This record gives sequence, C-alpha cells and structure tokens, in this order.
Amino acid sequence: MQVETINIYDLQTVTELSAVRCSSFAEAAAVCLARYHENKVNVVVLGDLQSEFELVWGQVSEEQRNSYNDLEEATEDGAYCLAIWVIEKLTEYHTLRKSQKQTGIDFFLNHKTDTQNPKPQARLEVSGILKGTTSKIKARLNQKIAQSMQSDDLEIPAFIVIVEFSKPSITVKKR
Repeated sequence: MQVETINIYDLQTVTELSAVRCSSFAEAAAVCLARYHENKVNVVVLGDLQSEFELVWGQVSEEQRNSYNDLEEATEDGAYCLAIWVIEKLTEYHTLRKSQKQTGIDFFLNHKTDTQNPKPQARLEVSGILKGTTSKIKARLNQKIAQSMQSDDLEIPAFIVIVEFSKPSITVKKR
C-alpha cells in the first residue's frame, strides 16, 4: 500500500483559515513531533476513519522550540493541524472556521464542494496528547465526545479527533 506524504506546513492549502494561523498550527505540530522523531514519521489513523500517512516537516529550530515552550499549548495547536489534515484527506469536509467558546467544539466544517455556503455542515472537536497510553487516548475520546454534545442542537455531524504525538496516532469518532 502506498502511503501518502503530507507536508504539515501546507495546511493553508486545505482550509479557509488564515495562512498565519495555519502556519502557527503546523509549527506547533512540528515542535511536538520533533520531540520524538527526526523530520518525518508515519501516523496511523484509527477509529471511524482509517488510514496511514507519512508526515514531513523539516528541521525544528531552537527559535521554534522557544516559541512553543508551553507544551500544553503546542500540543493543542499541533493537534489542530493534524486533525484538519485528516478531515481534509479522509472526508468530504474541510475546515470553515474556528468556533466560539462554550460550543463544545473547536471548528466548523463545510462540504468541500459547497464553498459559497457559510453555514456549517459538520463540527470538529480536537484534543492532543503529547505522550499517552491507549487508555489515556480512550478516556480523552470519551471526555471529548461528551463535551461535543453541547452543540448537538445544531443537528449536524461531529468528528472528535484525538492526536497522540510520541507514537503518532490519530483516533477519530464520528457522531
């Protein structure tokens, strides 16, 4: 099976988010991945979506590490990057916009073919784990599923994505 390569810094080409925001998410992902891997690694997608990708990002500088020294924030932003890539590659959706606080989700999604419609057609909730076990990933998934229910009144699908960086995996639940 041929594994598709994703340059995480190309994120802006697959979303309606700003280039600066996408660059920041990608840089955070690179910093997190570089803690455990050289400059490329295969990541497995598990759960309701399944695949495998090779992620590439190049060398991470000391300046980048210093910029993302808060690893909790870096893990969250880096997880956004990889979750957006998975949604783009494995679903009919792309990321439309960031959601507001208290919605239980992180992003709104739109059908790739419906770029003129500003009305969200799906939801995305993301969480990152820098280094975690299978049980920690499962617990976080259950927590985020419950959290996403805050916006169930929208009556659109929700994707919950948990990204683990040390042994890269991306777990996806669609509800």
